[in-house]
Amino acid sequence: MATYHNKERNGLYPCVAREWNFPSWPIDQIVNSCNHRLWLHRNIDKSDDPMCVPPAQQQWVTKIPSAFQHPAILEVGAEGKNC
Repeated sequence: MATYHNKERNGLYPCVAREWNFPSWPIDQIVNSCNHRLWLHRNIDKSDDPMCVPPAQQQWVTKIPSAFQHPAILEVGAEGKNC
């Protein structure tokens, strides 16, 4: 899966369940080519209501709202689960 800003890739992440603290910023688009959910958390302690990007079979390119363009955590979730 890849993250983008102004249509230029600024991050590339493997399709494994894992968390990345303070990923490349800002993120205004995500291409989720994995069979995993992707969560964007605004707070490092996950005390927020995160944004979920569905697996590839549901959504290929996602426009990210401004509130989530500077996430504290990018989390790849369980394989095959929907948001």
